[in-house]
Amino acid sequence: MKVRLKSLKSLPPDISSRGFTLIEGVMAVGILSIGFLSILGVITFGLRIIKNNQEETLKMFNAQALIEQEIAKPYNEVNGIEIRPGLKEVDINGLIKTYISQ
Repeated sequence: MKVRLKSLKSLPPDISSRGFTLIEGVMAVGILSIGFLSILGVITFGLRIIKNNQEETLKMFNAQALIEQEIAKPYNEVNGIEIRPGLKEVDINGLIKTYISQ
């Protein structure tokens, strides 16, 4: 008894179109990879922005603390250039300039 295999063309349409071809699988993996890498890029960009904002916030708090230390001093102890009577320009650590009045 001889068994003959049918070719794919002779199979009913529901059996021959059931699976994916290799090319379709590779294309799907490629598209998913591009999408995943795009999302990963957006996440790393967001994390970098968050880190920069944290650093800037810390710098602002430190600057505010230095300014408040100078303001808390009596006027005659403040090291600064008197611009006009009762107003001094104060340079704090060479980074911040502020004005302190009597």
